[in-house]
Amino acid sequence: MFRNSVAQISKRSFTSSGARSYFAKAQFLGRIGADIEESVSANGKRYVRYPIAVQTNKDYPVNWFNIVAFSEKQVDFLTNYVKKGSLVHVDAAITQDSYEREDGSKASNIAFVQTKLDLLSSPKSEPEA
Repeated sequence: MFRNSVAQISKRSFTSSGARSYFAKAQFLGRIGADIEESVSANGKRYVRYPIAVQTNKDYPVNWFNIVAFSEKQVDFLTNYVKKGSLVHVDAAITQDSYEREDGSKASNIAFVQTKLDLLSSPKSEPEA
């Protein structure tokens, strides 16, 4: 009797309803490659765009990725506390935008939109003279 009740509890439930959403996600562990600069979009929204350097092994080349952050809190944190050389862990959503070039050809761009950032270490400050 006990064995049957355990078997019933451990059964997985599946539903026939469709998935609510699909997503693409990336994680980066690396160093900020430039000072953070704030920009303002055409509709007045603040954002920052910054490069992150990722090297999986010292014997491999460095890979550079451009990250963009739109959240007000993230923009404030990045501009106030994160400097070039900071070690960070970034969670990002991957988006793809399609557009038409001036010559009429179609093109696309992949963007990494920051959803979370953990500041792991900051570069040492230079002494003031």
